[in-house]
Amino acid sequence: MRRTQDQIFTNLYDDQTFLPSSGIRPPTHPLPPQKLNTERAQLTIYLFVFFLLIGLLSTSEVQAAPTSPDVDAATSAHSEPESATNDEVQRAKELDWTMPKESEEKLADRATAREFFYHFRKSLSAMAGPAYRTDAIQDPDTQLSLNYWQHPTDGVSLEAGADLMSDGTGALHISKRDNQGRGRLRSYYKYGLAIRIVPNEQLVTFLKFQNWQLRGSAGAEWQWPWGKSWSLRSELGINLSQGRIQIPILIGATTSF
Repeated sequence: MRRTQDQIFTNLYDDQTFLPSSGIRPPTHPLPPQKLNTERAQLTIYLFVFFLLIGLLSTSEVQAAPTSPDVDAATSAHSEPESATNDEVQRAKELDWTMPKESEEKLADRATAREFFYHFRKSLSAMAGPAYRTDAIQDPDTQLSLNYWQHPTDGVSLEAGADLMSDGTGALHISKRDNQGRGRLRSYYKYGLAIRIVPNEQLVTFLKFQNWQLRGSAGAEWQWPWGKSWSLRSELGINLSQGRIQIPILIGATTSF
């Protein structure tokens, strides 16, 4: 098969119909087949090496692509900021002096307001004072009250307590309390229900409608400067029941925890 192809190739050179019109004639003695095969192999090797070199050169150019001078300059400018001159530093100091200054009194008041924050959520109070009645306004009773207040983080602020009156009666009460403020001076108001306890009535006192009271009061607490858990407390209230109105005016102390 190989010899047949070589013979066809040789005959093509011998045939004058395939020659150009320039008059160039093929060589009268064609190359031997072995030498022709050798030249073809060398040409193939040269082409392979040539394309391989081109591929290697293009790859090295992509990997070693240098950065432009503008990019290098911008990078160095961001990484190494210029230091301020002496004139700029002096100008900054002068501007600082031109800012308005607060008086010593305002600074002291602000420091005092910041140094205390009422963060307690429980307290125990003891208060005493006169309790005026509409049926005996000229002869007020003396009232002693003990109150416990609790305000859970996720619950309702409630205050419960017990009252002892100078006429021998007393009361149990519970109220919803809302506090206003968290500083040294805090106000509050509360409203709730109470039951008046009459000792000689025993358990019947809970069944009498006139012994039940609607209560409302407002007050304030002032934190003692020498104790962050102690406060002075004052309160003005009104107790409403059937045929009876009572107005207690109380003052006392509170300890918080």
